[in-house]
Amino acid sequence: MQRIAYLILSFILISLPVGTTLAAESATVDVADLKRPADAQLSASEKREEISLRATVKKAQKMIREGTVQASAPDGFSKLSQKKVDNTAMREAGEKQIEEGELMIERAAAGLAVLYKKSAERNESLNSARENGRMRVWTNKEGRSVEAAFMGLDGDKLLIQTAAGDDFAVPLDKLTEEDQVMAQFFEDGLTLSDDSFLETVESGQSAQVTQYIDVGYEPSAAIYADALTICAKQDTSGRTLKKLLGFGLDLDAYNSDGQTALSVAAQEGSLIAAESLTLSGASPMISDEASNGLSPLMWALHLGNSEMVVLLEKGCEGLSDNLRTLITLAKNEELPPLELELLVELREID
Repeated sequence: MQRIAYLILSFILISLPVGTTLAAESATVDVADLKRPADAQLSASEKREEISLRATVKKAQKMIREGTVQASAPDGFSKLSQKKVDNTAMREAGEKQIEEGELMIERAAAGLAVLYKKSAERNESLNSARENGRMRVWTNKEGRSVEAAFMGLDGDKLLIQTAAGDDFAVPLDKLTEEDQVMAQFFEDGLTLSDDSFLETVESGQSAQVTQYIDVGYEPSAAIYADALTICAKQDTSGRTLKKLLGFGLDLDAYNSDGQTALSVAAQEGSLIAAESLTLSGASPMISDEASNGLSPLMWALHLGNSEMVVLLEKGCEGLSDNLRTLITLAKNEELPPLELELLVELREID
């Protein structure tokens, strides 16, 4: 009996939520104490399995109680035959029944532990799905909805899993158009996370950038500026940048380094990026939060990039006489690169 008490108590201590305590002097543990963890969500089939395992524990407990009685049965005396009655066989049978009951509980407890562990692992997976947007409400064309995680596409069917672990295969053409687009988005290995978005931009997959727009992804101003910055540095064709402009967000937002995308384009000498940004409304006059607070136009002057100066001047209004003089010199290719200190001083004067 000591062994079975230890088994049950050990299982309880593993299964119960942190902070739950049991009375140390409790020698008998009811099956109700083999509690399901508070955060466990079981599927219909898992619930049936849990009920079966708990029923096994109850049956085993009854076997142990009955076996205990038999195992302690003393030898008797028959008044009819006036002979001693040897109950050794009954005691041995009782001991065997106790062992069988202990083994049944051990197996059932292990089964419950596996069941709850599976639930915990699924919860962890679903929490990850929630973070990257794969756990969402899916709606069919009749308006019926279910919250479930995207598991994949199988031909023309969407495979999803609910928080309880129930799996469903839903015909794609039965879903709303929005959900069909989202399913393909996930199937292509994309997620609704900022990191995934920036990785897609960096990879130069312009078609996938369009997918982000199609599914309604909305990056923060800083993330959007980081994405534009990536294009300003490496998108020599300008295709990905043009897709990003489709978001219609603030082109003068500061990236994680405190610079605008147009400022980075001016520093990199990327005429294609600079032209796309200015034509879409980016300002050449917005000063950086970092890098001495220069504007894109001043960066072009600092680097002596005449083509960039000419391009950026088109988007400038209210230029000072000093800047106009410098721009005229740059146009005539008579302006050497200017020191940063001089430009900072000029900015302060203007």
